[in-house]
Amino acid sequence: MEQHLLVLPKALRVILVDHAATDRAALRYSLEQFSNVSIVGETSSASEAMRVFDEEPIDVAITAADLGAGSSFALIRDLAERSRPIASILIASDAQGALRAFDAGAVDYIVTPFGLARLKKALVRACKLNANRPTSVTRLAVRNRQSYVVIRVDDIIYFEARDRFVWAVTSAGRHALEMTFAEVESMLQPEQFFRSHRSVLVRMDAIKEVLCTKTGRYEITLAHPGTPRVPLSRHRFRDLRTRIAFPR
Repeated sequence: MEQHLLVLPKALRVILVDHAATDRAALRYSLEQFSNVSIVGETSSASEAMRVFDEEPIDVAITAADLGAGSSFALIRDLAERSRPIASILIASDAQGALRAFDAGAVDYIVTPFGLARLKKALVRACKLNANRPTSVTRLAVRNRQSYVVIRVDDIIYFEARDRFVWAVTSAGRHALEMTFAEVESMLQPEQFFRSHRSVLVRMDAIKEVLCTKTGRYEITLAHPGTPRVPLSRHRFRDLRTRIAFPR
């Protein structure tokens, strides 16, 4: 049977923060029903989540209310006060913490159990917050001795973090960028690029083949003169399946 995925007004990169692995798995399954939602991280505590924010560009944090010692609300407050605010959705078993969540800066508060319609309503609210952010860049400047060379983002096949640099790879060569991997990803359109690994971003249109190696690892072959292969982690393979129709 053909699977019809839900679509949001804007693509979202989401992190799940919940100490219960079973609850994270259930929420992940629900989010996988949306074609333009990418789950870029899962943590069991607020402190672990803060480390992810330094490495991954996040649009939405979906947080359990029972992380302990008010850490859920502290996390929401921190994300709302950032120079680039991150939308927060709090999930709990009752409505007692709703007012406190909104005071901290949450965009929505969901009481369990909930259906896809309720989750979609919360994610649409998060889309409205993200709609006010600067538009994605179309060109990047890279240093070349005493000058800067401007390359078009549309010409970049993939990015990779290697040897303390972030490299933008085009069909013509490799260019070292003077910015962090998270900064690069935050400038790109999520619909165009996909984080296949913690150190690799690939252009969706350049994905030519998905391979499973003899050791059980996944790799992506890219449309490039050198036919490069880049790593694909297992949990990001699940995310890729929500963006490319694989056989069931």
